[in-house]
Amino acid sequence: MIVNGERLATGHCVLATGHSARDVYHMLHESHVPLAAKAFAVGVRIEVPQSQIDRSQFGPDAGHPRLGPADFHLTRREESDVRACYTFCMCPGGQVIACSASARELTTNGMSLSHRAGPRGNAAFLVPVRPEDYGGDADPIAGIAWQQAIEAKAFAAGGGDYSLPAASLEDFIARRESVSLPPERSCLRSVPADLHGIVPAFVSDTLVHAVPRMLGKLAAVRLADGVVYAAETRSSSPVRIVRADDFQSPGCPSRKLRPAYSTSTYERCPAGWPT
Repeated sequence: MIVNGERLATGHCVLATGHSARDVYHMLHESHVPLAAKAFAVGVRIEVPQSQIDRSQFGPDAGHPRLGPADFHLTRREESDVRACYTFCMCPGGQVIACSASARELTTNGMSLSHRAGPRGNAAFLVPVRPEDYGGDADPIAGIAWQQAIEAKAFAAGGGDYSLPAASLEDFIARRESVSLPPERSCLRSVPADLHGIVPAFVSDTLVHAVPRMLGKLAAVRLADGVVYAAETRSSSPVRIVRADDFQSPGCPSRKLRPAYSTSTYERCPAGWPT
């Protein structure tokens, strides 16, 4: 194989790509390695004052130096007209950041510095997406294009300069486009936008229904102080590399080593596999 322009002779190849290595998924698909569409989730990232989270979780002990900033994990079950919703990657005392792996495509993420001392906490609020939502039954990598379409809308809604599209939480729930954003928000590179035009309707409808009820579990959190950023698309991969019962890809099987410490090489992969 070739790494950084250098050819390395090896009988082993480990692809530890993470969930967003879209070029690798395309390469595997073009090389006829069996792939399958899988469920994943998309949504938005919401931030509220950390002091409100602390009071909700710690009550009168909020602010005690031995407690540190509080976090939360919230879920909502699927109902007859909306899907389930859950929080992911909660960042106490953190900040919302804009991320981009491709030109003119934008997604959100969250982070906390080591002391978690920021004034606001944030978390992704995610809605499950099924393969039938994006044509995964016909094309195993269709979810990638589906994600990219959302990220392209987010880029455009943010003004085309990699600013995040955002809205006040109250406006988002009321399906209004915000005319301004609070100056104390953690991501200053953000602009008011209609977030409901970015995520699919079933995601938007679920969030509008579920988020107030989920945050209602945090008694001190005020919806009026929340900010919503779109869109959170990279919580997990929409593609699964198929494995057989021996945990290996049936499209590129390896030969079992014979005796212990054998120097025998692995079988060659099918014709067309990139080396």
